[in-house]
Amino acid sequence: MMYGDCSILSDTSSDVSLSDCASSPTGISPKWCSFNVTHPHLYWAKTEISAELSPEIPDGVTCEIVANPAKVAVSLNKLYHTSPDKVFALDCEWIPNLNKGERHPVALLTIASASHVVLLRLCKMRLEGRLPGALIEFLEDPELQFLGTGWSSDVCELEHSYGVPRATWDRLIDLQKVVREMYPGTEKIGLKHLVWQFLGFWPPKGSEITLGDWEAPWLSRAQINYAILDALYVGEIFRWMRCIQARWAEERAMRGWYTRHWAQQRHTPRFQKQKEDGAKQAEALRTAEEAQREYEEQLAAQDEFEAEQRQLVLGMRACSVY
Repeated sequence: MMYGDCSILSDTSSDVSLSDCASSPTGISPKWCSFNVTHPHLYWAKTEISAELSPEIPDGVTCEIVANPAKVAVSLNKLYHTSPDKVFALDCEWIPNLNKGERHPVALLTIASASHVVLLRLCKMRLEGRLPGALIEFLEDPELQFLGTGWSSDVCELEHSYGVPRATWDRLIDLQKVVREMYPGTEKIGLKHLVWQFLGFWPPKGSEITLGDWEAPWLSRAQINYAILDALYVGEIFRWMRCIQARWAEERAMRGWYTRHWAQQRHTPRFQKQKEDGAKQAEALRTAEEAQREYEEQLAAQDEFEAEQRQLVLGMRACSVY
């Protein structure tokens, strides 16, 4: 992974709660790390293996498609109770406005917990420019936390389509902003690149799906999987970043503990005695090293004297006596 290693979480079937951003690195906003999240085990390998053709939904994920406004409250209540951390990812789809003057309303609103996804087919609910009351109540609940990515365009479309006030999204956390805060200088922060960097595979983003008819009488299996996965990606990547941030905080806290621990130890009698003993040992070691150097110098001088004597003897042998 380019952005950290929390692989230990992928091998566990139990949820891992991540919180405590008190020691977060400088520059990280407390907004997105001031609440608990829960990272459940999802089998993303299934999605990775099938990504090049038609990506499959990870095992452990359930979904519900709702086109009847009378069923919205029941579906959202079920979604609420599937989320231990009350953190939900949002995503919108609409028919692309390819021609001048076109403005298609938001056709699909996807809301996902870590393990359950609700697809609200707004285009089939005959809403007359206003979202269902149960949905508005859900989105305005101060106890819930919402996530999105590149959400500015969705804000505009929801306001134009259903009159949703921009203030509704003041508490929403944009995944792209979190990436910029954790990794300053990152250029490619689109969802496709983030999936690659955090989950390890490239999700298909074919125009035949993204530019497809989201108001069709029946959504295709590819459209359904695309909508589900886009919302799941946002929640999964955010939880991975919280995991990485928690590791940072843990390491910083541990370094602080060691600093305080040794600062306290320096003033204890035992530490002072150890310090004195260490100084005596160091002095004894220096004395031994000096004696060793003197001995080696004497040996070298002896070797030099013997070499001179050998040269003198050889010179005498070469002399002629008359």
